[in-house]
Amino acid sequence: MDSRTIFTVGDAKLDQIEVQLLHFITTWPNPTWVVQEIAIQTGIDIDDIETAIDMLVLHGLVENTPATPDMARLLSMPDAARAWVLEHYDELGDLVMMSNTDDMDAIEA
Repeated sequence: MDSRTIFTVGDAKLDQIEVQLLHFITTWPNPTWVVQEIAIQTGIDIDDIETAIDMLVLHGLVENTPATPDMARLLSMPDAARAWVLEHYDELGDLVMMSNTDDMDAIEA
């Protein structure tokens, strides 16, 4: 599915990569995430990840966390955003599953 496809989740308009990122990072127990690590773990191009993160920052769903000189860009999720994501977690998961047809066999797709 094209990343430019826009989904409405609650009151937010999110593209596929933004949906995947929110669903993915919510499953991590860490309070902060390294952007490059997210790209590696998800297999999404780092430029696409950076663009999606910039949009999520504008939505207030993640925020940049000050990095130390030896660290790359770090993210965290404000408490209000975490509550919003958890409220919509099943919907986000359904969208991730629906858009990830690579994991489906020919009959399911």
